[in-house]
Amino acid sequence: MEAGNFSPSYSGTPQGGIASPILANIVLHELDIWLEEQYKVNPLPQTPAERNARSNPEYMRLHYRIMDIQRYLDGKRPMPRNTNPEELRRELQEKRRLRSLQPRLLPRKVTYYCRYADDFLVILCDASKKEVTRRPSTLCHPFAGSRGQSPHYPKLSGTCLSHHHRPVHPLDFHHRSADPPYDR
Repeated sequence: MEAGNFSPSYSGTPQGGIASPILANIVLHELDIWLEEQYKVNPLPQTPAERNARSNPEYMRLHYRIMDIQRYLDGKRPMPRNTNPEELRRELQEKRRLRSLQPRLLPRKVTYYCRYADDFLVILCDASKKEVTRRPSTLCHPFAGSRGQSPHYPKLSGTCLSHHHRPVHPLDFHHRSADPPYDR
């Protein structure tokens, strides 16, 4: 139907028809698999050992110094020579302030992917702006080219680039970043 007039269609599937999302899921399932192989999208959560491997060295240096000072002040360790408790309390306060400015973990470079019918959302964590602006074409061009399809994607004109602290609204769902409690 165009401008209120019905005109028969001889190719494709009708907009809103039941076959359209089914056919899209069949074809785009290959995109799902390709993204998992090429970009390792949607990785499993990190184990505690993997998370600890991303510890920020500066944060940990401050953290261990804070623990040492607390042991001195609690009497669990003998007080170092030429120091008094008041100096240690001031140093403890300053080290806690500096530690609060440091991230606990170094950023994790990871890609998340979510698809519903022919719409999809790709989230790149810890990617540069150059990588993000180049990614839409690199995501689909090799996939289409290897299957003999034309590499133009009108849907990519709706690509939305956003910072992770600003919410995005694909498919009328509201996505926003939330720092996990262990990353603080």
